[in-house]
Amino acid sequence: MLMRARVVVQGATVALMVGTAYYYGDNPWKS
Repeated sequence: MLMRARVVVQGATVALMVGTAYYYGDNPWKS
């Protein structure tokens, strides 16, 4: 259960970072 929770938290963190980058129009992965 702890592993699954960690994966969910990590996925949410990545999604939040990507969403914020797209929201501000700053996408460093598409240089």
